[in-house]
Amino acid sequence: MQLLHTTPTASTFRVRVLAAEVEAFNTGWPGYPRLPRVAITFEYDRRNGDLVDITARRSLPDGELLLALSHDAERFGIERLKLDLPWITNR
Repeated sequence: MQLLHTTPTASTFRVRVLAAEVEAFNTGWPGYPRLPRVAITFEYDRRNGDLVDITARRSLPDGELLLALSHDAERFGIERLKLDLPWITNR
């Protein structure tokens, strides 16, 4: 995962999950519809961690798998930025 360029005054932060990481993530979820092997960028509100946007070059299926991946990306970004959002990092 990559934390994309952000500034301390930005209201959001973005995390990109590379295509190979999406494929590896899929293997941990047998029985679920697989996410396409494309890079996915998640954008979160810096104040509360809310997901505000998802970007990919292909259409993504909505469901538990995309939600789980978004939570992993959110936690990654929050930890990298050292944001104080314990209700997210402690779940």
